[in-house]
Amino acid sequence: MEKMAEFYIGLQEIQQAEKYLDMILAKQAGSPTARMMKGEIAVLRENYTDALRIFDELIKENPRSESAHYFKGVAHFKKGQARLAQNALQKAVELRQDFIKARLVLATIYLQERSFDLAQLECDNILSKDPDNFRAKLLSGNILAGQGKLDDAARLYTSLIENYPDAPEVYYRLGQLQQVRK
Repeated sequence: MEKMAEFYIGLQEIQQAEKYLDMILAKQAGSPTARMMKGEIAVLRENYTDALRIFDELIKENPRSESAHYFKGVAHFKKGQARLAQNALQKAVELRQDFIKARLVLATIYLQERSFDLAQLECDNILSKDPDNFRAKLLSGNILAGQGKLDDAARLYTSLIENYPDAPEVYYRLGQLQQVRK
């Protein structure tokens, strides 16, 4: 049943996912996996207070749960609490060095804070593990643009278009650069 709930979460079919999760929790009230998915649904519904409560409970029960730290970081990030998000995401990465999704959110936070070196460090770490990671490459282009290295950013975006011709966000970023350069 957990796989079905996960499947429906992936499809953004939240009500279907909740039905399966409620069945699981009726049989196993303390199921950490089902509770984690409930927290994930709370984030999707922008109910960050409930999500953070769930993730804090899970972390209290298992401080080494990188997923609970990750989702806690995501909830804080979406709530606009960058510093708290950063702390939770750093803990997730500390627990699992190859946690690419956590590193992507960290890189995004660092970029927003204009901490370009830290953002690029996260992107480099991701690309060392997953050299074809589109998001890390796009973030690297955004970092270059943020640093004012517009020609380098344009070259990176152009190479992304060659490899990912159906990615509208790259065209958008390249278009933004062209507007700035005029």
